[in-house]
Amino acid sequence: MPLDPSSITTLIFDYGNTLIEFGRQQVDSCDGRISAELRRLFGPHDEAHFRQMRDRDRFSPYQGDHREQDLRAMAASWVTDLYGRKSEREHVDSLLAVRHAALVDAIRAPDYLHDLLARLQTRFRLGLLSNYPDGPAIRASLRRIGIEGFFSAIVVSGEVGYVKPHPRPFTEILQQLGSSPGESLIVGDNWLGDIQGGKRLGLRAIHTRQFVPYEIFDRQAEDHEPDGVVEHLLELQKMLIVG
Repeated sequence: MPLDPSSITTLIFDYGNTLIEFGRQQVDSCDGRISAELRRLFGPHDEAHFRQMRDRDRFSPYQGDHREQDLRAMAASWVTDLYGRKSEREHVDSLLAVRHAALVDAIRAPDYLHDLLARLQTRFRLGLLSNYPDGPAIRASLRRIGIEGFFSAIVVSGEVGYVKPHPRPFTEILQQLGSSPGESLIVGDNWLGDIQGGKRLGLRAIHTRQFVPYEIFDRQAEDHEPDGVVEHLLELQKMLIVG
């Protein structure tokens, strides 16, 4: 059944690989800066082992109870795993500062994004719901690319303790927006986090396939289907009848 936008009052957007690109190139850029800071602080390390650790960091929250990672514990584990030593507070502070800055610097807004969000904002309440352990970095990047003001609510997994598809991030942003699941639509690239997480809670969902995500999850037999699929975010204008 085609998506009927007449009962939708609220659009909730994922961030990375939905509104902006954050794929292999951006991941490698961020990890490269972290790796360089580790070498500066402690000396050479096994780069293959470092990449394995970073993949573990990215995928582990999607397992088990979907708890988000603690940033300081994560940074301390890099030092322990790579160098077999305990990190000092100042080392963790330095690593997290580099990680924060690398994320903010890596993000660019597509040239159409501001106009699209402005048009959508005339008809819908807009929210942003991002899986990322560093909420301040996400918010700083939104300010840097000039789109923070479009959103009536911003929720980041690092600030609520759980990642999508856990219901907690969804219920938190719905509460902040004053919206019910039935009147809300999630737009995202992550098959598990965005589409399954949203559909399980009763939201409608649009799967965007414009960018190639780093985290890819296979379909399962019991999965929900999205209410729509777009190959480019600008297709939302036609799908949601926004002139």
